[in-house]
Order: sequence, then structure tokens, then C-alpha cells
Amino acid sequence: MEPSALNNLLSKLPPNISQVVRVIISMQQEAISQRDETIRALEQRIKELEAQFLGVGSVDL
Repeated sequence: MEPSALNNLLSKLPPNISQVVRVIISMQQEAISQRDETIRALEQRIKELEAQFLGVGSVDL
């Protein structure tokens, strides 16, 4: 959902509910950022392991 549409919806809610929704959205965005960071770190580790085993032959994981 676009920020303007979200802000429009939130403006129709009571202020306390709107604040709770904003906090939940913020928490979700932080969780997504952490997930993305973890994925990048895992991808990097996979590349390192691939490089480590390169030339060893076929490795079944």
C-alpha cells in the first residue's frame, strides 16, 4: 500500500489506534530489514563455502 493511501486510512482512525498501527508497521519494517540482512549474510556465507570447496569435487550437502 502506498504511504499516501495508508496515511489517508490512518487519519480516519482514532489517534490512539492510529499510533498503535504505526508502531506495528514500524516493527514489521524492522523485522523485514533484519530478515533481509540475515539473507544477505547467509548468501555471503554460501559464497564463501562454495569458494572453499571449489576444486574439491562434488560435495553433497
